[in-house]
Amino acid sequence: MSNRETNRRVLLVDDNQAIHDDYRKILAPADAAQQAGLMDARAAFLGASSPAPQSTQPTFEIESALQGQAAYELVRVAMGEGRPYAVAFVDMRMPPGWDGVETIQKLWDLDPDLQVVICTAFSDYSWEETVSKLGVSDKLLILKKPFDAIEIRQMASSLVEKWNTTARERELIEELKRTEREVRAYATSLETVNRAMVTSRAVADRAAESRNELLSHLSNEVGVRLAEVAEKAHELLPPEGAGKEYLEQFETFVDASTHLVRRIDEVLDMTNMESGRAVVELAPCSVAELVTDVCDRLRPKAEAKGLEFSCELADCLPASVMGEPERITQVLENLIENGICFTQRGSVSVSVTSEHTTDTKHQRISFEVCDTGAGISKDRINELFEPLERDEEHGGGSGFGLAIAQRIAYLLGGEIKASSEEGVGSSFTLVLELDVADHVVA
Repeated sequence: MSNRETNRRVLLVDDNQAIHDDYRKILAPADAAQQAGLMDARAAFLGASSPAPQSTQPTFEIESALQGQAAYELVRVAMGEGRPYAVAFVDMRMPPGWDGVETIQKLWDLDPDLQVVICTAFSDYSWEETVSKLGVSDKLLILKKPFDAIEIRQMASSLVEKWNTTARERELIEELKRTEREVRAYATSLETVNRAMVTSRAVADRAAESRNELLSHLSNEVGVRLAEVAEKAHELLPPEGAGKEYLEQFETFVDASTHLVRRIDEVLDMTNMESGRAVVELAPCSVAELVTDVCDRLRPKAEAKGLEFSCELADCLPASVMGEPERITQVLENLIENGICFTQRGSVSVSVTSEHTTDTKHQRISFEVCDTGAGISKDRINELFEPLERDEEHGGGSGFGLAIAQRIAYLLGGEIKASSEEGVGSSFTLVLELDVADHVVA
């Protein structure tokens, strides 16, 4: 029997069958026709008539035993089936077998939760003797003969409710214990997972640090060698009488060497930024001069592709700001080269504007690079800032320039905003908030 169900099972233990019949009339009347029998039972117990209990009162599931040994067997079977009795009414004298006290002792050995009422009309045992044999217990009441039918029903109802309440409380306690065990097990497993994650993170961090150091050393070594090659290439003079083809190949070699040196520097820069080793060193610089210098260097590359190239500087640009010229130049070069790379015809334009922020000592500088290239769909535009992400459909590229540009922008406290439309072109805007320098760059 589940403790969630109301247990109304009552065991009657008495050597007089007539008493059993009277108990049944009181506790489990079958229908309204038995009301007269109930009144007779009350008259037999009390010597006077009294109103019969209402049919709306709850009834009980009754089982009977004429001797203590038979009651013991019924309880044993009930416990084995998971259908324990809630209450037992036990007569004190049941010759020739066990008396009431011995019967109760045996029944409690089987079911310690059984609520018991001792029914007696004789002083076989004093209360002190009963307690000395059974112990003080809140599961034991004494009912003196002659019995009152209302008293019997009230005892049965109260003790059944007590048994069910105790069972529900016990079940709740067990549920709470199970929940506590589950919570502790979960907390333990969570702690284990956390420790494993911390360990894994530490291992991953050490591996990443080692990888970054290796990449940094390798990039530095390769960069130094390439820089030497590029420097020597610039110092070399074409032989006398060299033809146009030779000069073009020589120029291509010099440009490639310079480009590789720059890419190696960017890889090294990216590694330092991701490992947190990159630092920003501010210095006074002229935005106008910086942008003009970058545009002058890249203009020939755009014009060589037959593209129109323009550079427009707003009149309100501050004369000097505190920035990091090399990194700002690096971002602009990458944005402009990206526009030239992905534009086959049309134009690439650079425009720079400035506006005051809430603090008059700060300027919000916007460097915008627009092109009339192939463009890209809106749902893919963020992919352009992922390292090694290439647009093979429209000419490829290194897949590195925009990624390093975005990271440098973040390092400088700014951002790059991008918009694009397929077949129309793209726009990339570097936005930086810079302090106005106290003096003008010479």
